[in-house]
Amino acid sequence: MKVAIGIPAYKAQKTIEECLSSINIQTMRDDINVIISNDNPGVDDYSYLLKKFDKLHITLTETDKNGGPGIARNKAIEVAKDDYIMFMDADDVLYTPYAVEQLYKGVTANPAIVQCQGTFVQTATVNNEHKLIPQTNPNHPWSFGRLTNLKFLKETGINFGKLPNMEDGRFQWCINLLIEGTQYKRNIIQDVVYVWKEGSEHSITRSGIDINDGIPVYNYSMCQIGASIAAKQAVEFALAK
Repeated sequence: MKVAIGIPAYKAQKTIEECLSSINIQTMRDDINVIISNDNPGVDDYSYLLKKFDKLHITLTETDKNGGPGIARNKAIEVAKDDYIMFMDADDVLYTPYAVEQLYKGVTANPAIVQCQGTFVQTATVNNEHKLIPQTNPNHPWSFGRLTNLKFLKETGINFGKLPNMEDGRFQWCINLLIEGTQYKRNIIQDVVYVWKEGSEHSITRSGIDINDGIPVYNYSMCQIGASIAAKQAVEFALAK
């Protein structure tokens, strides 16, 4: 397949069908391999999705034990045999039917490009008003809305590590540092491709969120600590390479 979409799944039955529905309407659907990485092995069962979404190419895999989204994403990288890979949370959706196609065109525009990044919007309810807040910072640490060359990841050994949070930051900062000053490039497009449903009522990891400047945040202090550890690991990784 041209594109793998890795989805970490932990007690995700209430949300994953909407996530898959947004993949099911993609213009590149027949070129997408959906890898559902079960991070609750022996308890959760997602085999019913094979029949319900029979037009999708779905690969089911599972972690050895519950280890968090980073471990589950690493499992998706391990089993994927596709050209490019992107990651979605099981409670998020793609913004339009053209999202994957836009990212694919962006990452294949030049042989030197190893990653294409689009814009994502974050859902938030402020003063009882539902909003979609565009996140346009090209250096944000999250994995949302990025399509990455899988061969590049496997050859360099870049993954999400074993961090309980900010594993996204480790992953992205490893890429940024490793391509700095090389022939490799990142392509950043302005198209909105992804909806991050932070604070969803069905979110497993983001229940009880706080509000900071009108934007939901989850365990802000812990993320700050995690970011420091992730940045340190990324620098050590880049220096070792």
